[in-house]
Amino acid sequence: MKHVVFSDVHGNLEALEAVLAHAGRDDVASYVCLGDLVGYGANPNECIERLRAIEGAVCLKGNHDAATVDEAQRTFFHEVALEGVRFSEKALTPENREFLEKLPYAYDAGTFLAVHASPFRPEAWEYVLDQAGAERAFASMGAHHVAFIGH
Repeated sequence: MKHVVFSDVHGNLEALEAVLAHAGRDDVASYVCLGDLVGYGANPNECIERLRAIEGAVCLKGNHDAATVDEAQRTFFHEVALEGVRFSEKALTPENREFLEKLPYAYDAGTFLAVHASPFRPEAWEYVLDQAGAERAFASMGAHHVAFIGH
């Protein structure tokens, strides 16, 4: 059973298409995007629509997705990231904005856990950068032996 797990597309339609074309060469059981469909790149709507067109695809909320639809989420963004978020915010269709607003923070696939940030409070956007962060992440995985983390 093949699961296609990818993350941080950031509005780069060409990269998303390349990943999906490569993955589509074999039978795929599921597609899971770990978040950050938008931000930086020029094609936020097209990336969202491409993913939405895949039947059964799962997408999680990333920090750039959250910041695009909620200014309060922009506190820790550097200027280049803010420019990408502001571009995406202006470009989004109402339907795609609503799609981003409703994305979950985590996905329990049964055999694995998927999150954009650490499984320890994924809505806090914590990066797993050191032993303490890894220990928090592992402790938060519950019964799962495998977790996919974006960022």
